[in-house]
Amino acid sequence: MQSWKPLLVPAVLAGLVAAPAAASADIEPYQFELKYSAPVNDPTTIVDLPLVAVVVKGNRTVPTDVANQLDEAARSIIDSDPSLASLVVNRRPAQGGELWSIVAATEPRSNNASLIDPFASSLAACLHALPDDVPAAVLAHLMTGGVLEPHERATAIGAGQAALDQWRTDKCVRVRNDIPLDHAKTRSIAEGMLTDRFDTSFFGDQSILDLVSSLNPLFYSASGFWYVEKAPKLRRVFEGAVKRFVVQSAFEPLIGGTFQSFWQWVGALQARRSDYVSRFVSTVASSCLQSIPDLDREFRLRTCIDEGRVSLVRIRLANVDYIAASAGRL
Repeated sequence: MQSWKPLLVPAVLAGLVAAPAAASADIEPYQFELKYSAPVNDPTTIVDLPLVAVVVKGNRTVPTDVANQLDEAARSIIDSDPSLASLVVNRRPAQGGELWSIVAATEPRSNNASLIDPFASSLAACLHALPDDVPAAVLAHLMTGGVLEPHERATAIGAGQAALDQWRTDKCVRVRNDIPLDHAKTRSIAEGMLTDRFDTSFFGDQSILDLVSSLNPLFYSASGFWYVEKAPKLRRVFEGAVKRFVVQSAFEPLIGGTFQSFWQWVGALQARRSDYVSRFVSTVASSCLQSIPDLDREFRLRTCIDEGRVSLVRIRLANVDYIAASAGRL
């Protein structure tokens, strides 16, 4: 018996045969999207963080078995790379299954400490990317500890928006002014925006409010520092997770083919996807096999599907469908 065989035995013992559910038409492939949601105002914080997440399009629920398989694939990628530690797999029970997503965590705020220096550098670059005129000078005055006059606040907000425009255009690589900045104060601003803890030895209460009003779009809009930092990581995890499944076209022989045993079927799967999702195999085993001896008997997945014991679910990525499994008939 191959070394991977014993891993499936507990699933067979625990699951046995899933009761057939009501038949339904072929389910549309599940498609996912990167979603940005503006911050929700929290009266207990100074700076609110937005939600950036990979979610199912149309707010569709996924079967629990499929959520388990996505979990395994996504968590294995997150756990293998410390730079992805801020990403969290979220699951919430809902009618018909679960709402499944991968989210850029916003709490605890102290976990954002690693972003302070890179965000401070980007903030300084975007101030220096502004034209050398009054708005840039007003924003620099605020960032270096100055106190704004009431009529200057709109100018500082406008300068912050202009800085965001430069960030969108070229990530603020073009230098247009040499207005001096205080590195410690610039870093303190980034720390405050990320951790919600501002250094009051540098900035008074009103200046902190003015900084947040002026710089919040640059940090937390749908194209600001936070989104640009988190979105590629979310895409990387989700796309890597889905690619752990087998492409539908490559899976077709495993659906209709007859295999001498379940083990032979798993071996054929492994030949197509060496890092296959083990929960996928467990779901098929616990749904289609009635006992341990069935592992060594002739196996045909199509028969199990036709009997309503298991359903194949498609997950679409870049116009390619990958296959997951769910117990019963969907």
